[in-house]
Amino acid sequence: MVSHLKEVVEPNMGTSLGLFVSSREPCIGIASDPPAKGRLSKRLRPEQLQAEPRLPNSFAVAVVLCPGDQTSEVAAFAKARNAAPDHFYFFYTTGTDVRAALAGWTTAGFPVLYSFEIKDWKSLNQKFGAFWNNWVHDDHCTIAGCRMR
Repeated sequence: MVSHLKEVVEPNMGTSLGLFVSSREPCIGIASDPPAKGRLSKRLRPEQLQAEPRLPNSFAVAVVLCPGDQTSEVAAFAKARNAAPDHFYFFYTTGTDVRAALAGWTTAGFPVLYSFEIKDWKSLNQKFGAFWNNWVHDDHCTIAGCRMR
């Protein structure tokens, strides 16, 4: 497996959408730090998802869960856009009942492929940034054998 960060990822970051979804503090604060230079990203509350007109071909979604959060609106958004579950990454803070928070997602028939505990923006950025880079890489690399995921 070969990485092409400079040749593939960096020039295409502005064409791949990263959605950060959160509904309450401190998760809104964690997910609302400014994006890195050149990245196309949006910060939304779950109820704002349905207003998104469409998703680009290259995208990844970070759902940041705090205690009491649910994922029904995220699941409805994924279903309405026929989005594959591997585009969705779930991050939760200490004290979150992860099973209860993900019930809306799993009840809708989606598997939870990625879920991670986070403490702050740095821990979210490190994990989600790597996944997002892999999406951009795989969606734009035209060299044989260059898939990252």
